[in-house]
Amino acid sequence: MLLCGSAFAAKPTPVEVVNDVNNPVPVEVMATPSTDLANHVELQVGLSEASTCARDRAFFRKGMDGVVDSEEFVVPDDYALLITDISWVASHGTTAFIPGRTLRLRLQDADPDGENPASAFISCPVEITEENKFALLGGTDSLNTGILIGPGRIVCPSVSNNSQGGFAANLMSAGFLRGKLVPINP
Repeated sequence: MLLCGSAFAAKPTPVEVVNDVNNPVPVEVMATPSTDLANHVELQVGLSEASTCARDRAFFRKGMDGVVDSEEFVVPDDYALLITDISWVASHGTTAFIPGRTLRLRLQDADPDGENPASAFISCPVEITEENKFALLGGTDSLNTGILIGPGRIVCPSVSNNSQGGFAANLMSAGFLRGKLVPINP
């Protein structure tokens, strides 16, 4: 769940836990967290003339050595991509953003040939003000439950400047997705 502009605060309440023969505390043994870094995924936006994403913006996998793949990232067969964190920056181009409007990031997933696109995520709005209309604007979202992208799919980014009523990939100057590959059981 993504909560835009909201905060949550809870007052801590002291609790006394007694664990003895007469009052046993149930314990659940949790699985050991995976240390398999091969399934960790970091993607960054880049240009690819071969991409079917709008304005040739596509996501490319970045390795632990910092090297970015030259091929657009496609979720491997037998896996789903669980996106947990998103960071993005938009550029106003040759003219300023329009104060009073907003920017939003949209992610769509599609087949590599661009068929069957589906909206996967729309970010909280970033307000454009008189003070930031010439700035690079963007956001960062940590997704509690994550977004699942199925096998054989690509992720396409675009940004809405809310002035033309649609999304335009050419506003996107940087973007990063972080998550992991989750095996799909047949």
